[in-house]
Amino acid sequence: MVFETVELLNKIQGEVVCKIGSETKAYVAGADAIKDFENHKILSVGVEDGKIALVMSEDKVIPDDMNADWVKEHVEKYGKEPSFF
Repeated sequence: MVFETVELLNKIQGEVVCKIGSETKAYVAGADAIKDFENHKILSVGVEDGKIALVMSEDKVIPDDMNADWVKEHVEKYGKEPSFF
């Protein structure tokens, strides 16, 4: 998800408004918003007052998170951590 957010923000050349909950931030171009939202996912895209409006949320997925609930359930059930090979 995060890669797609950065890729989309890089392509937006006009003004962008990013919303997270009740907080709204405006940027001259999408690339300017990357530093603030590189770990966020885009929930919706729209237009507001002639600007691209992105509703975002924090991306809470942690790659390789061996403390995730599903990993703990797997260890309880099979007695070992999951193997992807």
